[in-house]
Amino acid sequence: MKEYIAEKIVGKPPVKLALLVADLQRLSHPTVWAEMKRQRASHPELQRLFRQAPEALDW
Repeated sequence: MKEYIAEKIVGKPPVKLALLVADLQRLSHPTVWAEMKRQRASHPELQRLFRQAPEALDW
């Protein structure tokens, strides 16, 4: 997710960002990802990441 945010900040094209999202979805464990989203309010680092990429809540 950090790589996605870094690429988003520098203005990479949507197709590049979509590839990063696809990689995240393919490599991440679904339960871990769901828990990251669910518990983001309790973890400052997760709060920061999801504030920078709120669209990640819909992945």
